[in-house]
Order: sequence, then C-alpha cells, then structure tokens
Amino acid sequence: MAKKKPEPGFDSLMEKARRFCVYRERGRFETEQKIKSWGIPYELIKKLMGALEEEKFIDDTRFAAIYARGKFNSNKWGKIKITAYLREMRISQADIRDALQGIDMEKYEQTAVDLVKKKAATLKETDDFYTRQAKITNYLLQKGYEMHVVKNALRALK
Repeated sequence: MAKKKPEPGFDSLMEKARRFCVYRERGRFETEQKIKSWGIPYELIKKLMGALEEEKFIDDTRFAAIYARGKFNSNKWGKIKITAYLREMRISQADIRDALQGIDMEKYEQTAVDLVKKKAATLKETDDFYTRQAKITNYLLQKGYEMHVVKNALRALK
C-alpha cells in the first residue's frame, strides 16, 4: 500500500502564496488561479486568499494602477488594450477607470504621435498615401489606442 503524503499545513501554503505575490504585483484572480492549481480544498483557498488580502499582499486597485502605468510606459500600450487585459483579470470597472486616469493624457497623446512617426519611418516609400495611413492606423489600433487619438496623431504627422 502506497504511503500518502501529508497535506501541507496552512503556514507552509501561506509562505508559498506570499512568495508568489512578492515576486511581482498580482491581482486577486491571478493569485486565486495559482492557489487552485495547488490542488488544495476550497475552504483552505478561501482562508489563504483572505489572509493575503488582509496582509495587503494582493490588492486589485494597486495591481490595476501598476499594470496600466507599466504597460503604457514600457510597451506603449493604449487604454483599450490595457482595459481588455484588466477585464480578463476580473478587475472591477471602477478600478480600471482609476488606473487609466493615472496615465497622463498629454504624454499619452505624445506617445501616439511618436508611434506614428516610428511606424511611418518603417514603411516603403512606394506605398501610396492611403495605404500608409491605413497601415499606421492599424498599427496604433492594435496597440490599443482609441480612434480619435489615432486621428489626432496622424494630423500631427502632416
């Protein structure tokens, strides 16, 4: 008869969860998914999640703000793409709105203009005006920028 491994105790699971959360900022949904993957009972999962929130290891508002700022500054993502990911992570609409307000609109629009210039420089000279405009527009839309921001950035390029 195979010997069953004893279930890990709450303290060791809590330490494992803390290490997971300390590595980088995590949201509630992501953390809960990870803890569920450990194959522990639902009651213990609830207890761990409650303790992590109480100790401020997970906070959706803080996660949303850091994520939005980071993706905009590092990857030059637009608000639409950031919003889509935060919704996927089950962040509340209020937290998403607050996180996006943390992005400076002047810098946001200037980044769109910079992306337009960068993309325009990579396009072939043989492309006609409308083809170039379409390629630049598609590029910025894929990055998650709103259409009015894209249009303003294209106007600034002329």
